[in-house]
Amino acid sequence: SSGECGACWEITCLGSPDDIWDYRVCTGKSVVAMVTDTCGDKNGADHAIISKPAFEKLAYPVWDGTSGVGKLTVKYRKVTCSRTTGIRVIVDTASNAYWISLKFENIGGAGTLASVEAKEANQENWIHFQRDWGSTWVLKADMLGHPAKLPLSLRLKDSKFFQKVFMVDVIKTLPGTTIYTSQQFPVGGVIPKEPVVEVPTMAPTSPPPAPRVPTNPMDNWKTSTAAFKDQSGGACGYSHLKLTEFPFMHTAEAISNSQIDSYSGNCGMCWEVECSGSPLQYWDERVCTGKNVVVQVTGKCECPSSNPGHYCCKSEHHMVLSKSAMAELAGPLWDGNSGVGVISINYRRVKCDVSGGIRVVIDQYSNAYWFQLMFENFGGSGVANRVEIREAGSSSWYTMWRVWGANWRITEKAIGHPLTNTPLSLRVTSQYYNTKVWMIDMISTPQGSKIYQTTQQFW
Repeated sequence: SSGECGACWEITCLGSPDDIWDYRVCTGKSVVAMVTDTCGDKNGADHAIISKPAFEKLAYPVWDGTSGVGKLTVKYRKVTCSRTTGIRVIVDTASNAYWISLKFENIGGAGTLASVEAKEANQENWIHFQRDWGSTWVLKADMLGHPAKLPLSLRLKDSKFFQKVFMVDVIKTLPGTTIYTSQQFPVGGVIPKEPVVEVPTMAPTSPPPAPRVPTNPMDNWKTSTAAFKDQSGGACGYSHLKLTEFPFMHTAEAISNSQIDSYSGNCGMCWEVECSGSPLQYWDERVCTGKNVVVQVTGKCECPSSNPGHYCCKSEHHMVLSKSAMAELAGPLWDGNSGVGVISINYRRVKCDVSGGIRVVIDQYSNAYWFQLMFENFGGSGVANRVEIREAGSSSWYTMWRVWGANWRITEKAIGHPLTNTPLSLRVTSQYYNTKVWMIDMISTPQGSKIYQTTQQFW
């Protein structure tokens, strides 16, 4: 995308995509290249066209373009852009008080900008430029409410670390030329958490930042979008959620639509979510509160057949959060009254940090011939992978099957007789860690509408 213009990538040669030219073509060196355009090759989004000087550092002369063999297999990763001088501001020659166009070059750090703001002389308010394309940003008189009053100060924010650079009274005349500043974003080594990716796998363009709250991660960060709704329930069937108990009504209908057939097996898992901005360019990261929230999956993100353009239809990992969870992530603009109800997020799976023991809820219709239960306040992975039941006086464990959501069932037909020998014991295996919890002689009767509070828990 044009927002990647200026980003820096470290590229290393691995060999040739053609068997006849293997890794011996590589010089063993890496090169840092700056993004200057989109790739015109339509064969794949992971392909890069690099300059000849960069290519010659990666491969021996057989790859100089005269041999008819002009492709390399490479690995690449995003790195910070190391600069020795300040940012250059190029004022378009057609700029005037009613239309100002700026292009930024030699940007250090992330190499790309998340936002550009201007402040007029003797004013306190900062006005946002709009990105035109690539590294070019535009400010119009109708955005200010009047023609621009010089001199203009600029405030730049980079797109990775969200650090700011201030340029006071930098634009003094219009139209202008190239302004050489002394301001620059700090630089460092490899951008944190950016994996080395081997083609043909596509690397993420902007890995999420480090978490702001202590968590117990079980997965790497991913990117997605999120909306919200008032209710906190969902198709998983949780019916005893409490405001004073984890997840404190912070829930998500967040199942991947590519896993619809098995979505119920994910009910109960926990995700740490952070706001990264808005998919609508105008609102950017200013909507975010800077807080993270841990939500529990309580249902599937439903794709309405009447609205194929819905986020749950076009995004595999879109989340519908409870209103209380959204309020932790985004400011009042997202209270449902503005008509803008979707934010960009980073998320990763974490352990469910519950307190107290697991609750076993017996279905209201359960009996000795048809027995069904569900688990609430389930810690650790948040999800049961296997549930077994044993009658009093027996050494046989019978495997229950998942019906839907967090509900498990067994019938007389499955075990050959009714569950009349009570009390009943349970053996539960947790997903992810495959650890077990035994609940011995806990269920006094198979009859329904009972809740058993245990002291056992997964951590």
